[in-house]
Amino acid sequence: MKLNWFKYNQKPSNEDLLNILKRIERAYNIVELNKQEQIIFEKDRQQQLFDVQSTNDKSKSYEVNPDIKTCTCPDFNFRLLKCKHIIAVELVSLLSSLPQTSPQSLSPSPASASSVIAS
Repeated sequence: MKLNWFKYNQKPSNEDLLNILKRIERAYNIVELNKQEQIIFEKDRQQQLFDVQSTNDKSKSYEVNPDIKTCTCPDFNFRLLKCKHIIAVELVSLLSSLPQTSPQSLSPSPASASSVIAS
């Protein structure tokens, strides 16, 4: 089941559009931070699960499934809309699938034997 941005396929308001842009901007910030300090971890390649470390609290991380667009963060659980973590994982996954001049870096996670996605 894929979730849409908006419930009930209603026309988005200007406020809805601004909130989406804010989420995209926050996701971009996560992607940029991931380039400096790896915070997006590939948890299970076969099931397409990722852990995204919280940018506010390093002891927290959220499980993201970009295939079915779910996240364990409070924002997603409250709104049931794509959160910044889902968008960030989608962006990193998209960037890693594009031809690049430098190879994609995958290294062991500090918490487990999972891989790290760094763009």
